[in-house]
Amino acid sequence: MITARDVMEFHLPADGNPLWAETNFFGFNIPEEKINVGIYFLSRPTLGVALASVQIIQGFPRHRIEALYYDEHAHLQLPEKVGDYSLANGLSVKAVNPPMDYLLTYKGNNDTEFHIEFEGLMPPYDITDPEMDPNAPKEKPIKGHFDQTGHFKGTLKVKGKTYKVDSVSTMDHSWGPRPEADYASASWFHVSFGRELTIHSIFGFDPMTPEILDPFAHGYVLEGGKVYGLKSGKGHSTRDDLMQIGMNVEVTDVRDRNYHFTGSAMTGFPWMCWPNTCDFATLMEWNMDGRIGYGECQDVVSMPNIMRRSA
Repeated sequence: MITARDVMEFHLPADGNPLWAETNFFGFNIPEEKINVGIYFLSRPTLGVALASVQIIQGFPRHRIEALYYDEHAHLQLPEKVGDYSLANGLSVKAVNPPMDYLLTYKGNNDTEFHIEFEGLMPPYDITDPEMDPNAPKEKPIKGHFDQTGHFKGTLKVKGKTYKVDSVSTMDHSWGPRPEADYASASWFHVSFGRELTIHSIFGFDPMTPEILDPFAHGYVLEGGKVYGLKSGKGHSTRDDLMQIGMNVEVTDVRDRNYHFTGSAMTGFPWMCWPNTCDFATLMEWNMDGRIGYGECQDVVSMPNIMRRSA
């Protein structure tokens, strides 16, 4: 179970491991403008530094210089709290009602800024807690991770143009050892049909055969204000090299209820989320039995594994 303390305070390793990291990610979208926004914070608390980035993607840029907006800082001073910080790059994140609600503000370059309220629509989903997740490990690991679907509302201004933000999407928060290379790939994605229904999933996959999403790892269904853990799933991804273009997914929750949905990419961006790592991030338009929804897909791949594809 995730508490307010888990949201607010850093989780520090007893051995001072320099590879220990703690992160949070907030992503929202404006489907009618085909805009996807990612807000990322990765700290190395034992080293006293943090990385933070804000990317605003429209279309399919192949490089950071082609993004609608991109701002990344790799060596920021570590804040005192992971749930309440204001960084030198202009980004502020504050848990105003931990562990449920946040205020996100940013004032960046080129007349770009946002002011967003995140309303948690569910308690944080702890993938290490067997009372929540049927696939939780039997022994409590030293690392932690939770996902939380919420309602993002506010305004986004990009290079002087203002947009209204009103989307349901999913944030996450992780802590534990995190090397900068040679780790397993993961596909993290969600499909949201407004406040009433979101399906969130995490799969593994092999970059040598990236069209197959396997194995299924974790996930949940948020339906009618109640959360049901996912116990199994299978999926297939259509790609342009490693960038996902289309997805076909089926998952089953603890009620033995099946959900089958397909996705088509509206945006795509090879985001270098931390050194030696590429996150192939897309905003998907999802279709489930004619019902249209939206949500982000992130496929995180270590650069050595990407290089292995071209060997």
